[in-house]
Amino acid sequence: MKSITFYHQRGVAMNNFLRQLVLALVVISTVGCVTVRDIQRGTDIIRTDNELARILNEKQLDKEIPRRTELIQIGDHAKKGGDALKKMSGQALDALAYYRIAATAYWKSNDPNVTNRLFAVYDHGIEICNALGGNAPDRDCLFLELVIPLSGFESFIKDKQISALLERVRFSDGTATKEEIKNMNKAGALLNEVKPRVESILAIARDERLLTHPGMHEYYCDNAKEAKRLFDGRTGTFESKVFQFESMFPNHDPPLEMSLEEVQTLSQLENELPASCVQ
Repeated sequence: MKSITFYHQRGVAMNNFLRQLVLALVVISTVGCVTVRDIQRGTDIIRTDNELARILNEKQLDKEIPRRTELIQIGDHAKKGGDALKKMSGQALDALAYYRIAATAYWKSNDPNVTNRLFAVYDHGIEICNALGGNAPDRDCLFLELVIPLSGFESFIKDKQISALLERVRFSDGTATKEEIKNMNKAGALLNEVKPRVESILAIARDERLLTHPGMHEYYCDNAKEAKRLFDGRTGTFESKVFQFESMFPNHDPPLEMSLEEVQTLSQLENELPASCVQ
């Protein structure tokens, strides 16, 4: 899924804002309104955000395991920062920044062992967004709202390996083995499971806040288009194999669990990409 470019842009924007914030805090601190700890925290958010952006934008090559470890360490550090601030008066925005960083790091680590931590920072971040109401920063809150459906879709597609199942089916050789039918039935069941995940991603387009933030809108469109592309590709392959099976083996026993008509219904999404993403 495409998130690195946006996150780099998002990080740059956040860094500029935070640098200005830290400068302001330094000035204000001279008259005793802000503590040294406030300045240190602002600096730490910048440093953590920069480190996350660096890891996400560097070439992975053979660094998957070290990269995952680094991302989890960043996520844990940011989560600790957010947890320490979430109930402190006047610290909601800093806590939210930490939770956004933690959610991104956990998500991009692709490690199922941090799923609970991902949900925890998401829950805490959304709680802050809801408490702030109309004063909540749209970009941070929108980003958090996208993390769970996008990460859920990515992990499902990666872990279940629907494409690998379909690649092992070759009805064109004139036979339909028990193993091939088993793979087809499993692929159909998985596609039924993944469809609601795609629908939930596409449904986010109804949020009018997306239109007011070009960077966030581009990020959403890139990821939504990729999710739809993956779903359409897999359902298309599945449908062609079901058509082939019904054409070549009309009286096969056992039949496939899904008919061609059912597959065509499966491939139809209730939500579509918004026009603003297609342009």
